[in-house]
Amino acid sequence: MIRQHLSQAEVVAFYMGFSNLFTIKLHHSSRFTRFLDMAYVEENCNFIDLQDEDKFSVHKLDCIVDKFGLLKNVERYYHFLVPGENLDLD
Repeated sequence: MIRQHLSQAEVVAFYMGFSNLFTIKLHHSSRFTRFLDMAYVEENCNFIDLQDEDKFSVHKLDCIVDKFGLLKNVERYYHFLVPGENLDLD
């Protein structure tokens, strides 16, 4: 479910009691900087709610990304960021 007009407080309240569900903050159609303090720039961002940790896969992520009209016949790379961490490689 792509989030439409929900506040963060409403999302937190909804997830109470559903520890198996999570949200993806999907940044797309942009680029990474290449130096120290790596960042994602010129970004588009959407929140994808109600993802079940037991049923989620990269195939499901591909389907989600397809909904944004991104090219299908190109090589895709997915990166994830642990909340509170940074993008720099150690």
